[in-house]
Amino acid sequence: MNPVIASITWRGALGRRRAILLFVFPVLLIGLTVILSATVGEPEEWIGGVVGGLGVGAMVPIIALIVGTSVLGMEIEEGNIVHLLTKPIPRREIILTKLVVASVVTALFAAVPITLATIIALPDEPSTALGLGLAATVGSIVYSALFLMLSALTRRAVPVGLLYILIWESLLGNVASGVRTLSVNRYTLRIADWVSDFTIRDARISLRTAIVMSILVTVAATYIAIRKLRTFTIAGDVTA
Repeated sequence: MNPVIASITWRGALGRRRAILLFVFPVLLIGLTVILSATVGEPEEWIGGVVGGLGVGAMVPIIALIVGTSVLGMEIEEGNIVHLLTKPIPRREIILTKLVVASVVTALFAAVPITLATIIALPDEPSTALGLGLAATVGSIVYSALFLMLSALTRRAVPVGLLYILIWESLLGNVASGVRTLSVNRYTLRIADWVSDFTIRDARISLRTAIVMSILVTVAATYIAIRKLRTFTIAGDVTA
């Protein structure tokens, strides 16, 4: 991990105007949790829809999309990537550093609010909150790798990522069993069910599949991003 690139990437991910969007979902999630906790009796009646549906199902992938496509995509669009690639830095170091930053930022704005919302709803079950937070962190890493790869492959990473979330995961993932095996959302939900010992939504895949596919998707997406970045060659550059 390169600390200079990490610092630049961190400021870029949080310093742009669209970073304001990162606060929308956490505020909505926690605010809705507070309201429901004060007005509805048993949290078991609604926590699955709020934490599972809005939190794990929607907030994690959308925040990962915003962050994951910005840490590399904005530099490519603005041409700053050329300046970065002239430095004697291996391409894998660039991608791995950006993946770490994207994962941390996504977890900060997704996994942490999910943990807090669960604590508010279930104050006597801290293990459930920590479990859901851990599952959301896993989702943050896998989604970040996937959307970082998309930003390296295409300048239309945001619309492509939205299509993946809305059509592949939300629509096809509910009706086609084969699609679930390639759905990051299903991996996260299954891991959340396991580590929290609290079924928030039926992921309909095995725990082994969720863990193995989470690792495979992260590794494969990172590898593809590194390979793609190596095609951005600069005359005289030997760091690829």
